[in-house]
Amino acid sequence: MPKPKTPSPSTQNPPQSPADGAQSAADLPEVGRPLNIRHERFCQEMAKLHATGKGTQGEAYQAAGYDCPDVYVASTCATRLLKDARIIERIDQIRQAAVDAAQVTPERIAQELVRIGFSDIRGVVSWQGNATEGEVDEETGDVKIRYFNQVGLNDSSKLTDAQAAAISEISQGKDGSLKIKFHPKIQALQTLAKWKGMLVEEVKHSGSVTLEGLVAASMAPPPERPKE
Repeated sequence: MPKPKTPSPSTQNPPQSPADGAQSAADLPEVGRPLNIRHERFCQEMAKLHATGKGTQGEAYQAAGYDCPDVYVASTCATRLLKDARIIERIDQIRQAAVDAAQVTPERIAQELVRIGFSDIRGVVSWQGNATEGEVDEETGDVKIRYFNQVGLNDSSKLTDAQAAAISEISQGKDGSLKIKFHPKIQALQTLAKWKGMLVEEVKHSGSVTLEGLVAASMAPPPERPKE
């Protein structure tokens, strides 16, 4: 009985690496043809990822409807798609449309920074010192006065838009204590100052430079070229 022929190494199919499998499954857009439904879903998911900062490009690839359960392969496929100019252009279009719909303009950004940078805590929190009569001192007959501080939050329904925009967080502890946190004023003011050209970043250089040194360097002969 003749033995079955063993295929020679040249005729055997070489094993595919994860990258080879990703290349075949990446579903790259064809030249001259519009993006398909999964391309559009992938672009939508990537735009969402940029907006929220949650998730990975591999998860965006899987959410687009591609049958790719392996996270590594999905990430590789997503990387290949993101190298296509039409995919990048479509993602930018989706992001720009979201910005336009939210009416994000330089004027509006500056307005929010002004609200934070020039916020006044007295518009949100009120406090005052109070005094009440206490017990009478038996020896002197004087009335003891007790002092205490009273702190409270102003009614949120009475806050202006500017006052509310400056608040980052309000929380209440189990003991009833209140905590209020404002957005950082200094960062907002620094950003506004840079926009107005009031702040110039200082670049420090190490070492010392003298006029004599510059003149000597300019008069020095050029270095000799190495002989070939």
